[in-house]
Amino acid sequence: MSTKKIKSIADIESPEQREIAVAVANYAMKSAALTQGNVSLNQELVETRDRHEAELKSLKPDRDNALSEVQKIAETNRKKLFVRGAKSLRTSFGVVGFRKKRMTFSLKPGETTEKVLQRLKQRRPDLVVTKEVVSKNRLYSARHDEGFRELMDEVGLQINEDENFYVKLND
Repeated sequence: MSTKKIKSIADIESPEQREIAVAVANYAMKSAALTQGNVSLNQELVETRDRHEAELKSLKPDRDNALSEVQKIAETNRKKLFVRGAKSLRTSFGVVGFRKKRMTFSLKPGETTEKVLQRLKQRRPDLVVTKEVVSKNRLYSARHDEGFRELMDEVGLQINEDENFYVKLND
């Protein structure tokens, strides 16, 4: 594709080229205005953050200490505060409580995933899952092979390749 320097939109002879040049110029002006607006906004945000940064840094440890105090009181007085098996307690400022975390499994020291998997296969095969999936990478690599299109038809797959429109503005 060849490119040639155009001095102005008026120098373009084709009406279609002139129309798209005007549209791209309009897009470029709108993009520049948006960029300038974002730059101004970011500058104001940085100035505001800088003004309040010291205060915010000192508030975080205070908040963390207050949370630790709430947790300590709740754990110390759990039987009195959380009666009849309650998991939470409503106060005038919020709710405090205890939740079970999501259960996780981890290997005991000296164990490997392979050893554990092998033992589970022997003792409780119902706890082991084998997952089969279509290899999209291999399909992509084989798309130019002889008979590939026929294979796709036979197995019920189709190839979809979308196209994206773009505009890259000059710097």
